[in-house]
Amino acid sequence: TEPTKVEGQFGGTNQNGTADISGIPVNINNNSSGQLSPGDKVQLQSGVNDGNLDVTSKHSNSNETTMDGILTAIDIKKGTVTIKMTGSLVTVNISHAQIESKNNGHRTYQISDLSHSIGSEIKLEGLSKKGKVLYADTVIVDEGH
Repeated sequence: TEPTKVEGQFGGTNQNGTADISGIPVNINNNSSGQLSPGDKVQLQSGVNDGNLDVTSKHSNSNETTMDGILTAIDIKKGTVTIKMTGSLVTVNISHAQIESKNNGHRTYQISDLSHSIGSEIKLEGLSKKGKVLYADTVIVDEGH
């Protein structure tokens, strides 16, 4: 019966339908979850809907929004990469992003160079959403993992 509040960064939707908020799986009211993009800073509070939480505050800042995961696929023609994070696959357009390696003196890569990095940790920075497409300004591949 006590009000519940959660604050953190939205990491995506888990396979079981819960939302990942800074690593904590929570149930979000369906009317609220569609508004969120990975990287959004959110505040949630319990509502009247069966223990689901409502989004009470959302802050998106494309300059500071980042996403970390494992590189699982590349589509050179579309200019996209797919990364796995918190059990979900997220596809991001990197056609205009700067691509670099964390382990190779920050050498600049082309998207085609990423094919040998599948399975490596990847960090996407400067995320923004246009329509239903997620874009990144910077891609950093960690080939040491």
